[in-house]
Amino acid sequence: MKLSIRHEHEYRAMLWKNGKGLTREVWVYPEGATLDDCLWRVSCAQVAQAGAFSQMLGLERSLMILRGVLRVQDLDAQRSVFLSPQSAPFVFAGSAAIHAEPMGAGRVEDFNVMTRTGDCSHVARRLNVVGTHDEPLMGDWMLIYHEGGAPVHIDQSTELVLDERATLLVAREGKGGEIIRLSATQASLIVVHINQIRRMP
Repeated sequence: MKLSIRHEHEYRAMLWKNGKGLTREVWVYPEGATLDDCLWRVSCAQVAQAGAFSQMLGLERSLMILRGVLRVQDLDAQRSVFLSPQSAPFVFAGSAAIHAEPMGAGRVEDFNVMTRTGDCSHVARRLNVVGTHDEPLMGDWMLIYHEGGAPVHIDQSTELVLDERATLLVAREGKGGEIIRLSATQASLIVVHINQIRRMP
C-alpha cells in the first residue's frame, strides 16, 4: 500500500460555483481532475451564508460538520436536519436540491466526500483514538483527516506523523488485507473508505 500525507497549506482553495462559500480541496482522484471527470473528491468548506448547494450530477455525497451548526433542507425528499460536529454523516445525491443555512453567529466548517455514482462508493465516520487503533483498508483508498487533538503516529513511525488538519491517503496496491496502526494520546479523526466499483478501461 502507498501512504501520502497532505497538510492544510497544501489544500487547493476555490470559491463555490454560487459564490457563497469557500472550498479547500483536500484530495481528488485522478490528480488534477475536476468535478466533471473525477472518480472522487474530499474537501473542506466554509459556509458563509444561507443558500442552495450547487447541484453536482452523477455524484454521491456525504457531509460532516467540523465547526458550528448547519440547518440542511433536502427539498426533494422534504427533510430538514440540524447538523453539528456530533451528527452522523448526512448522505445525499449530488443532484438533490439542498438548501443550507448556518445557525448562530459562529462560522460553519464542513467536510465533504464525493464519489462518482456507479464507479465508486464510500463510507465516512468519526474515530476517536486514545492510545492505539488498528484500521483495516476496506476498499481501494482510505483517507484519514485529523480533526483535532494530539499528533497521530502512523504505523508507530516517528517520521510519518499526522498533525491537526492534515490528511493521510492510503492507496491499495496489493490484494488487500492491509492494516494501518494509528497511535496518539488523544485525537479526533474522520475516516473515509472509498471502493472502486467499475474499473477504468
